[in-house]
Amino acid sequence: MSKTISSNKSPLPDSLGVRAVIISNKAGIPFVTLKIDFNINENTMIPFLSAVHTFCENYMGETEEFYFSTGSSDIYTLVKTYEGMPLMIFALLDSKVKKLNIRNEAENALDAFVANYPIHQLKNWDGNLDLFAPFEAKLQTQVDQYLSKIKSGNFKERLREIWNKIFT
Repeated sequence: MSKTISSNKSPLPDSLGVRAVIISNKAGIPFVTLKIDFNINENTMIPFLSAVHTFCENYMGETEEFYFSTGSSDIYTLVKTYEGMPLMIFALLDSKVKKLNIRNEAENALDAFVANYPIHQLKNWDGNLDLFAPFEAKLQTQVDQYLSKIKSGNFKERLREIWNKIFT
């Protein structure tokens, strides 16, 4: 079985591993939703994950990220604060896909989102989701590149490049 991302994209096999990526505010209101599996309903998933995050904060201390498995799916969540405004990214992944450097990928996506939509713009957002629609293509490109790195085995080489940038 395969899923089609849009009419101009070729069908993608379910086994590719990323089912959805969602960027939202801390209240769980989605700004951007990239659904590769169209059976995903972000309107039910995000409030649940936001509540889990709030529970973790209240009973386990400040948390930036959490990860859990639900059988055939894994859920990764990262919260990062920009100028006092927390943003959250959720990735729903096939449990069989390799998870390498997910935090870095999530931070890169959030940083790119904020670079495109400055915090003052997000704080004054009028609720029009069409504003963020162009970012879906950028998010799709990042997901494709991540999956390509995993599939091609170039991930270790990329990690080495990052390591060398940081420590040399």
